[in-house]
Amino acid sequence: TKKLKDMKSIVDSSIVLECKVSGSQPISVSWYHEGNKIISGEKYQATLTDNTCSLKVNSLVTSDSGNYICEATNEAGSDDCSALLTVEEPPSFVKKPDPI
Repeated sequence: TKKLKDMKSIVDSSIVLECKVSGSQPISVSWYHEGNKIISGEKYQATLTDNTCSLKVNSLVTSDSGNYICEATNEAGSDDCSALLTVEEPPSFVKKPDPI
């Protein structure tokens, strides 16, 4: 199994979190952000292809920072792995200099 890795990204970009899972099929995968289950949609796209679980997070904002958990479950049990995502904001001027 390949675990999730801590990652950094910047506001307004997108990022893909990826891990590999093994075990007897069928395996179902759930993703969580700060303990809340993620629902696939415009913001998040979760996929499971050839035992690779990935979660694409689009249009990053600073509140997307935090702990992400991928949980894989089958009839024999479950396992999970987690990673920390840090979303950074580039500098911007709140007040521009006054012209002289």
